[in-house]
Amino acid sequence: MKLSNFSGKTIAIMVASGFDETGFIAIQRAMMNAGAKLRIVSREAGLTNAWNGTGWGMSYPADSTLSTALAIDYDALIVPTGNRHVESLKNEVHAKRVLRAFLREDMPVLLQGDAVALLSLIDEAAERTKAEGDDSAPVIDRNLVTVSVASEQLEELSALNGVMEIAEAESRAAETNRVTTDMASFDKPVVTKLPSPCVSICQMDPQDGVCLGCYRTRAEIAAWRSMNQDDQLVLLDILRDRRAKATGVARRPSRRNVKRLSI
Repeated sequence: MKLSNFSGKTIAIMVASGFDETGFIAIQRAMMNAGAKLRIVSREAGLTNAWNGTGWGMSYPADSTLSTALAIDYDALIVPTGNRHVESLKNEVHAKRVLRAFLREDMPVLLQGDAVALLSLIDEAAERTKAEGDDSAPVIDRNLVTVSVASEQLEELSALNGVMEIAEAESRAAETNRVTTDMASFDKPVVTKLPSPCVSICQMDPQDGVCLGCYRTRAEIAAWRSMNQDDQLVLLDILRDRRAKATGVARRPSRRNVKRLSI
């Protein structure tokens, strides 16, 4: 069974007392062999109890409680089979919250056996394709893997491994696209608009065709809004020269040529 995509991942296994111990141990062993970090997220704080088929089994320490669990802290969610614990989870508002968060964010989820019934708690999951009947073959619907009967070979874990592989590939593609977009944005000129040189004396000189207020031509007036800052500064220098020639007053140096003191 190939579970390479679990390596280094943090996997939440959501339980309440009464989960199937045999299935739980099989999942625990598979995750350990795959190099995953399996974290018990329990309805109960402290210890949670397994069911061994005829009575209460071993107690297992919870890593966190459902009331404090956040989907963002994990890479995938597994809910093992076990009628007793599933019935408890159905009445737990935080179990519904956590499962909805995983499904909403398209994070990998495996519902095993009795746990498939938890989908009925999520309105948004009503139309999701899920395992039904006694078929032990896992059913995959995007990020969701369901199986009616937990298989001895844990084929459902292999299916979840495939879902995680696809999710990682999509995440890498999205990151590559984001980086490419960010890099492309560096090549675009930053257009910072300067205040218009208009002084509200909008009258064109019939002889030289420039405005008597700002000394711009009609074409320069029309182009001002679409100019970038460098072109606007160049035009301002030209306007200062025109004003100096028209009025006989020596132009002041451009602000671009005045050396600024560092503070």
